[in-house]
Amino acid sequence: MSVSNLVPRISKLEVTSSGDNAKLIALWLHNKARTTQATYRRDIAWFLAFVDERSLHLMTLEDLHAFHQALMDQGLVYNTQRRRLMAVKSLLSFGHRVGAISVDCGKPFELKAATQTLHARIMSEADTLRMIHGFQGQPRDALILLTLYATGARASEVCSMSWGHWVEQDNGNAIVAITGKGDKTRYVVVPASVWTQLKQYRAEATDAAPVFPSRTGRHLVRSQINRIVTDAKQQAGIDKAVSPHWFRHAHASHALHRGASIGLVKETLGHASLDTTAAYLHVSPDESSGLHLGL
Repeated sequence: MSVSNLVPRISKLEVTSSGDNAKLIALWLHNKARTTQATYRRDIAWFLAFVDERSLHLMTLEDLHAFHQALMDQGLVYNTQRRRLMAVKSLLSFGHRVGAISVDCGKPFELKAATQTLHARIMSEADTLRMIHGFQGQPRDALILLTLYATGARASEVCSMSWGHWVEQDNGNAIVAITGKGDKTRYVVVPASVWTQLKQYRAEATDAAPVFPSRTGRHLVRSQINRIVTDAKQQAGIDKAVSPHWFRHAHASHALHRGASIGLVKETLGHASLDTTAAYLHVSPDESSGLHLGL
C-alpha cells in the first residue's frame, strides 16, 4: 500500500490521542528497513516516555529543548543524543507534511553536526586478518567473519543470506546478491579464495538453506554474530569494542587504501551517497600529507 493511500486516514485523526501517535509512527516507518525501524522506535519511545505519552500534536519547541537537556543530564554521548533528537524531528516533520500535525515544532530546533568517530572504528589489516584466521571455534563462525570482511555486508545482511543468493563465475569468483536498506539489491563479487572455502562448508545444503544456519537450521540473528565477533576479538587480544560493523568499515578503508575506486566501494557497500563512502578517505590512521613532506 502506498503512503498516499494511507495519508488520509492519519489526516482525519489529526493525532489527538496516544493511539493516534502509534498510527502516525507506523506510517512514518513505512518502507524503512527493519533495523532502521527498530532503532527509530526505541528513540521515539524515549521521547514519548519523557513527555508522558502526550499526543504528538501537543508537542512544543520547549518539549524538544527539555528532552535534549534530559539526554545531556543522562551523560549520553552527543551522537546518541543527536540520533534520538533527529528521529523526533523527522517524525514531527512527517506528521506536519501529511497534515496530521498542525505545527512542526521541530523545524526551528537546530542541532550541531555529528562528532566524527569513524577513525576510531577502523581496524588495521593485521588486526582484521588476525581475528579471521586466528579464530578458534566452529568453522561456520570463522567463515562469518571472513564473509563480513570480504563482502562489506551488514550483519543483518549476512544473517539473511541463502545459498541461492550466490552464483559462481567462470573465473572461480562468485557473485552474491545482497538485499540491503530499502529492499535494494546490490551484487557483490567475492574472490575465489573466499568462495572456495564457502563451497567446502556448504556441502549438500540446498539453495533455500541459510548460508550460516543456527542450531535449529534457521537464519542467524544479529546478536549471535555479535557474540562471534566478541569471541574473535578477545582471542586476537584486541582491546577495543569491536562490532560486526567494524568489518564493513575495514572493508571500505582497506579497499580504498589498496587502490579501489571510491565509486566501486560505494556500490559494493550500497551507500546511497558518495559522501558516505568519501568519509573513509579521510580516516586512515597511517596516512597524512605530512608524511610526504621533505622532513
